[in-house]
Amino acid sequence: MDGPMAVSALLSKLEIPRDTVLVIRDGTLVPGDAMLGPDDHIEIRPVISGGRS
Repeated sequence: MDGPMAVSALLSKLEIPRDTVLVIRDGTLVPGDAMLGPDDHIEIRPVISGGRS
């Protein structure tokens, strides 16, 4: 990506619904309005919910 970009804008560009993933930078969960820099390394992980039935 070129320049800073909000998490929500990046996910939109990748066509990933925000509520289906967690975005993690340096081991810390980042909110949708957080700005990402061009050198940031992030993980995009699917949200998994579960429990006892």
